[in-house]
Amino acid sequence: MKLLKRVRRVLESALVLFARGSISLLSRLAVVRLSGFLGICAYSFSPSSRRVSLANLKIAFGDSLSEPEMRVISKASFQHFCLSLLDLFWFNRNTPERMKLYFRYDPSFEAVFDGTPHILISGHLGNWEVMGLGCGQRGLPVTAVVMPSKNAFAESELARLLGDFCVVIADESLCGSTTNFRQSVGAKRPESWSFDTTALLKMFAIRRIFLTKSALVASVNLAGSGFRVHLHSQ
Repeated sequence: MKLLKRVRRVLESALVLFARGSISLLSRLAVVRLSGFLGICAYSFSPSSRRVSLANLKIAFGDSLSEPEMRVISKASFQHFCLSLLDLFWFNRNTPERMKLYFRYDPSFEAVFDGTPHILISGHLGNWEVMGLGCGQRGLPVTAVVMPSKNAFAESELARLLGDFCVVIADESLCGSTTNFRQSVGAKRPESWSFDTTALLKMFAIRRIFLTKSALVASVNLAGSGFRVHLHSQ
């Protein structure tokens, strides 16, 4: 089992290196089509992930959707995930030009740029990685508190891709993260913080998040026409 995990990590690292050097050279249409193909492959050859996806849909929709309808949604979720990952590489090249062409800010998101601290709450829906890039392009750095990956090399490469747009902090020990969180917010500089579900629940559980008096913003990046992504908030 340990050998299989090592082989998997080596393959993951190789794929990250390959993607870093090749994905950014593709056209937007090619990236979208490639993500669709990879999503179908992931859906077809990862039965455990497929079962989890279908089980979640069953919990969410009950008997209101048929099995074929849930399979369609499940396949689409795999494809969206692949596009989010590929976009992390693709938008890293010629970033200002590509963001101008393929990224749109919904008017509902403009309040985030008023210069006060915000906590962006999002989910694995749409393109959450490009959301950080979009904020960075408007001069609003985003600090993402996320669960660390088991592949340290792949995680370091993905963090490097995010560059100046997003700082990733592992939440294995939230003491350090929350201390940094409060110090950063206390510095009164324009900045947004984004939490994954686990980190957010832990932060709420220890009530530290309330001490900052920062605005909570539900945000999501949705697919738009012309292969664009649109950033919305509530």
